Amino acid sequence: MEGFKTVAVVKMPKVNLDKTWSKSSTRTFQRTLTQLRQRGVDKCATALQQALYNSLESNTWSWPRNTVRVNGSVAGTTRDIYDTGGLYASQKLNISHQVTQSKLTITYSAPYASLVHYGGYIRPYGNKNANTVLIPARPWVEAILNGSHGQDKVDISKILLDTIRTGLGDFVI
Repeated sequence: MEGFKTVAVVKMPKVNLDKTWSKSSTRTFQRTLTQLRQRGVDKCATALQQALYNSLESNTWSWPRNTVRVNGSVAGTTRDIYDTGGLYASQKLNISHQVTQSKLTITYSAPYASLVHYGGYIRPYGNKNANTVLIPARPWVEAILNGSHGQDKVDISKILLDTIRTGLGDFVI
């Protein structure tokens, strides 16, 4: 099995650069815009990362049935996608900037991350003699990016726009 990876893209808002400005004023404006962009994308990353952590811990993704262990006993507590914390701890969020957009790459390195997110069929414990079991999809990342499954959307475009507007005011279109 592989981990899970997806990319959230946030586009730069349009800004009104006055063509009558001096070269010095233009450079100052561009430098300020770049700093605001970096600050805004950092805010996006922080909000997104916290929302993903919260989503993993939410009751939305409770396991819908009993868990039977290898020895045949039933797990004493209700399990969820947080469970042992391995999936939670495997999260990485990387930022890359391009001219017109920034990308936030969300990665979960836990080998079962894609199975948890998309669901699928498995043979418990790799036992070829066991019946296949359906693992239901619990798309916590999609839920945060789109605002579904009872999870609030993290609107990274709005976070970036608000940060740049705070710094530049009426120059943002």
